[in-house]
Amino acid sequence: MKTELEVTDIQAIAAAVAEFMKPQFANLKTGEADDRIMGVPELSEYLGMSDKWVYDQTAQNRIPFFKLGSITKFRKSEIDKWMRKFDTPAVGNPSALKKLVGR
Repeated sequence: MKTELEVTDIQAIAAAVAEFMKPQFANLKTGEADDRIMGVPELSEYLGMSDKWVYDQTAQNRIPFFKLGSITKFRKSEIDKWMRKFDTPAVGNPSALKKLVGR
């Protein structure tokens, strides 16, 4: 079965989809803002960790960074990507988990 739509119908659908998606994209930052450069104090605050912790992580190459001369800098986009490696997915169905652990 083949259905043909009028151009005005297609435009109305596109407008409705665009309107529906506006809230989804309203809080997204531009790539420019996401790729800002941070120093150790800014990164420490962003991560909620101490400056010492940040320096320790860079000394052991555990966190993405780059050097400008002797100054350690971080790209927010790379830090966000690095942090996603530590995400733990939520358990969708608690009763399924109970079956797995035998309770």
